[in-house]
Amino acid sequence: MRVRVDINRYESGEALLDRWLEDAEAAEGAEQAGLIQSVWKDVSEPVVYPVLRIEADDAMQAHAAVLEAFKGLPMGQDGALLLEHVAQVRPYSEWRQFLRQRRDSAAG
Repeated sequence: MRVRVDINRYESGEALLDRWLEDAEAAEGAEQAGLIQSVWKDVSEPVVYPVLRIEADDAMQAHAAVLEAFKGLPMGQDGALLLEHVAQVRPYSEWRQFLRQRRDSAAG
C-alpha cells in the first residue's frame, strides 16, 4: 500500500507529530499482532508504505478489511490517511513455484 498523510488536517507541526506518534504506536500493536508485516516511511514525503496480511475470501472483503483497519488508527479517525495505492502481492517464492510447475507440466 501507499498511504499519504494529509498533514493539513492538523493545526500545527507539533500537533501533527504528536498524533503521528499515537498512530505509529497503534501500528506497532498491529505489527505485533501480525496484521502489518512491515512498514516503511518515505523520508522526504508524508507517505508510509505498509505491507499488510489480510485474510479474506475475495478482493472486496480484503479491501473492506483494510478500510476498517485504517479507520481504527488515530490518524484514520482524523480522516488524515489517504490510501493512494493498494495492490495484492504474494511472496516471490509462490511465483517461482508457479513458473516451475508450468515448466514441468509443459515438459510432461
